[in-house]
Amino acid sequence: RRVTLYAAVGTEPDTRPLIEALHRAGVEVLLPVVLVPGLAVSARGERLGRGGGCYDRALARVGDVPVVVVLHPEEVGVDVPVEPHDRPVTHVLTAGGVSAISRPA
Repeated sequence: RRVTLYAAVGTEPDTRPLIEALHRAGVEVLLPVVLVPGLAVSARGERLGRGGGCYDRALARVGDVPVVVVLHPEEVGVDVPVEPHDRPVTHVLTAGGVSAISRPA
């Protein structure tokens, strides 16, 4: 009575009719939220990952959505190396809660 699904973006086949049909049939549909792992994040939202670029490539396809990195408090606000393909995060989630990243104008 529960399924996981994704919300289509761009030119992907539209999943909305399927999601709506499942809801009408009483099936709980779980959609992913843009949560990303990391090793650290700068005060500007630059995320240090494991170096594979997998999440950065995925984030490049989702458009303008909140991106939350999950970290320990001591991993927040540190300088991290930045590559041209890196995508910034908008929020940080720690045991203390969620904090928005302030970006300079």
